[in-house]
Amino acid sequence: MVSPRTNLLALNTAIEAARAGSKVEGLLWSSMKSETYSKRTRQASSNIQESIDQLQAVLEDFSELMNQSQSQAADCSWKSQLTG
Repeated sequence: MVSPRTNLLALNTAIEAARAGSKVEGLLWSSMKSETYSKRTRQASSNIQESIDQLQAVLEDFSELMNQSQSQAADCSWKSQLTG
């Protein structure tokens, strides 16, 4: 959501720069910075999503391991009651 807004800001800044005439250089620089920040935001968002996906995979593995452990503990308890 932030990245499209930043792109729109960069476009708007570029349009204003074209209208500004003598102030074009400063506004163009601002536009380029906005575009740079937009790219960084997209990359950071992508990195965060990748980290979340990896964490979810680890948690799914952990959950499966916990379920197996619970099943094994119940089995051991049942066997000890039979031999007890």
